[in-house]
Amino acid sequence: SINISKHIDKLTDDKQRGVGTMPVRLGEKTARYINIAALVLIYAVIAYLIFVPRYFTPVMLIVFLAGKRLLLTLNTLSKPRPDEPPEGYPAWPVWFSGFAFFHNRMFGGLLILGLIVDTLLRIFLSGFWPMR
Repeated sequence: SINISKHIDKLTDDKQRGVGTMPVRLGEKTARYINIAALVLIYAVIAYLIFVPRYFTPVMLIVFLAGKRLLLTLNTLSKPRPDEPPEGYPAWPVWFSGFAFFHNRMFGGLLILGLIVDTLLRIFLSGFWPMR
């Protein structure tokens, strides 16, 4: 999601340079909605892997603690990029990628923590949450 967001932010420059990134080829709106789908799907896949094949233990639900940041990022991606930075916004001209980094920094840390604890549970409590 960070890479797509970065290229949405650079859309005008990429068009001028003839760089054929996904946002250039599909347009800003389509790229934003593909990015939204990718962000939602990472949570859906983790939930599926917990509850259907039980590949992960419920400890992996820890990634949902990044949900507030996810909602902020989804809200930002659901609207076109502003023409000017909001007052006090420090990272202009990046817009979408800043929000994607904000979400992914927390999500990634929670994912790694969850994977470590999940692995330890599988090793030391092998009967807990057996795979189907």
